[in-house]
Amino acid sequence: AYAVADRWSLGVVTEVREDSRQNIRIAGRASVGLEYSFYPYVDAARRQALLVYEIGGIHNEYVELTQFGETEETRPLHQLTFALDYEQPWGEAGLTLLANQYLHDTNLYQVSAFGSFDFRIARGLTVFAGARASIVQNQIYLPQSDLSDEDILTGRVERGTGFRYGMDLGLRYTFG
Repeated sequence: AYAVADRWSLGVVTEVREDSRQNIRIAGRASVGLEYSFYPYVDAARRQALLVYEIGGIHNEYVELTQFGETEETRPLHQLTFALDYEQPWGEAGLTLLANQYLHDTNLYQVSAFGSFDFRIARGLTVFAGARASIVQNQIYLPQSDLSDEDILTGRVERGTGFRYGMDLGLRYTFG
């Protein structure tokens, strides 16, 4: 990222990944992003409130033929993210709201919220909690073939869904 003004930055985001659970042999994403920081950047180590807009494209190569009959595809997409993070002597807290959408078909989108809270009990010992939820309408990668009972029971391959959610709760101890 490159700071273009007091609270504005311009940058490039790239990602390469594989995810056989999502039928992706290899995927590459590139986008340009514009970021606005609600707090001065000098405060970034202890608090951040960011609004980021990205526009770019993704190229997917699939393990199996998709439900749309594709073995690979390149699609334009954009994403809007709001992220709020605080680090204090007692611990950390964060909230992220994210919405992305394919531009070739605006009915393909995802809206997500993620929240986390870490509370330091003692030096090195932290209790943490997190929650996430998403409305999912963008699973272009789902395989065309039917899933086997083994795939479903083991979760080896992702199934079509309109909603995802999850929670985490635990203790963490850090040495050193």
